This record gives sequence, C-alpha cells and structure tokens, in this order.
Amino acid sequence: MKLMLVVNPKASAVTARRRVAVEDILAAGHELSVVVTERRDHATELARRAAREGVDVVVVLGGDGTINEAANGLVGSATALGALPGGSTSVFARTLGFTNNLVIAAKQLNAALEAGSRRRVEMGTANGRRYLFNLGVGFDAEVVGHVEGGTLKSRFGQAAFVYSALVTWLSQEDRTKPHLSVKIAGEEATYGGSFVLCLNTNPYTYLGRRPLNVAPGTGFGTGLAVAVLRDVRLATLSKVMRCAFGDGHDLGRQPGVTLCTEVESVTITGKDPFPYQTDGEYLGRVEKLEVGYESDCLDVVTPS
Repeated sequence: MKLMLVVNPKASAVTARRRVAVEDILAAGHELSVVVTERRDHATELARRAAREGVDVVVVLGGDGTINEAANGLVGSATALGALPGGSTSVFARTLGFTNNLVIAAKQLNAALEAGSRRRVEMGTANGRRYLFNLGVGFDAEVVGHVEGGTLKSRFGQAAFVYSALVTWLSQEDRTKPHLSVKIAGEEATYGGSFVLCLNTNPYTYLGRRPLNVAPGTGFGTGLAVAVLRDVRLATLSKVMRCAFGDGHDLGRQPGVTLCTEVESVTITGKDPFPYQTDGEYLGRVEKLEVGYESDCLDVVTPS
C-alpha cells in the first residue's frame, strides 16, 4: 500500500524519537513517503498532491488542526485519511477509537490498514471550509485564539486551554447578554447566544482522559448537533461543564442552553465581527457564518 506520512514537527506530542518509531511501524510492509508541513494550510496542499499521485492513504502525525487541513485536501478523492494522536488533545483520532498513546496508535493504524478497515464519513462546513468534529463560535473561539496567539500550548499542553478560558472569561465585557443570532434550518425561532457549538461528532473535546459530552448520540451520519449558550455567566458555564463531564444527556435541559440535533444547516450572525474556530484551529473573525453538512465526502481509516 502506498502511504504518505504528513508530519507537523511543531505538534505537541511529536518528538524525534516518536516520529522515527511511527515511520518504522508504517514502513513495515508499505511504500512510505514522509513530508513535513512548513506553514499553515500546507497539509492541504500536500494531501491534494498525494491524491493526484495515487497515494492510497495520507497519514497525519500532528494535531487536530493539521488533520483538518489534510481532510480538506482529500475531500472527494479516493485517498483515505489516517489520523494519529500527535496533538495536545487529539480529539478526532480518539473519537475514531485510537488510543492517545502515539506509538500504540500507529500500531493500531497499521493493523487497520492491513485489515482494510475504513469508512466514508460526513463533514460539517463553515463558509465553505469543512470540519471533522466541531465548530466553535464566540467564547470558545476566543479561548482557542488566545492559546494560539502565544507559546502556552507548546509549553503547557491542555493546561493552556484551562488558563486561557479563565483569562478570556475575565476579559468579557458583558457575560450576561447574547451577541450572536442563530437561525437553525427548520426552526421558526431565532436564538440569541454568546457561545455556539456545531458538532459533527461527540465528544466536543477531551480534558485529560475525560471526554466532554455535549451531544451524545451525534456521530457520522446523524447530521449536526447545535448547542447555543445564551450567556457565559459562571452559573451557566458551570452547569454546562457539570453535564459535559457526565453523559451529557441533561445539557439541553439547562436554563439558557438550547440543543438541537439532526441539523442540516445553520446561519450565525453578529452585531460585530465574531471569532470562530474549526477542529481547534482559530480562523479569525467574520460577520456571518453559513454552517452546513456534507455527506459522503471522505474515507477515513478506523481501528479494526
């Protein structure tokens, strides 16, 4: 089998020793080429090139942002995506069922390649850019932007997100009023929110070993789950976190929280430009987001 390993050398879990171990595992029985990302969206270019050259599987050794880039480059092609947990959180690889231990996950992936274990998956879209597991708007995106804007992530890993969430929350000028308007296809009401999540899978993310469950039952083929938090008061956020650390089934019943499932499209607008992120990658500010759902777009290698 012809493989291309796309390596993000700046990813949190990628060290020289682990990289060599992964390369050795994948090279056993396969034709392996290795490329290194050098800039933002480089993985998209590399994945598109791999698809044109007839590579069977593009394996990504990097964080969720790099995996997202590669996925965007492979959409509509016959080349499959293999995701390894090379980041600080590695939500997508873990959601697929890979362990968070990089070397063991590489062995799982190799076994899946040998068994031909893969599936076709659906993706969310945000102003034309596709995402694999989550889109965050408002407070969530501000936190991601704060983490990416410095060296906290590389130095402290997941602890950087906890710290940045506190700093972001303290800097909010008004935590009590919604700044976003959310219109869900098929719903008559327009919802006001300060924090919006559009999920293609569950969990939303992980904190250490603990999954944060926002929309249990949401997965590939179910449509999007959309969670709208009207405000970011401490009382609201604490109730949401309590539910998410559990099974997540009570989240939609919390005051100030709206949860809609099996959603095909959403329009989000703001009085002022607002921040958004996809799959943990901060993408800046926009005045309007058209969020959709695209079926049958990508082959993904899954644990056998």
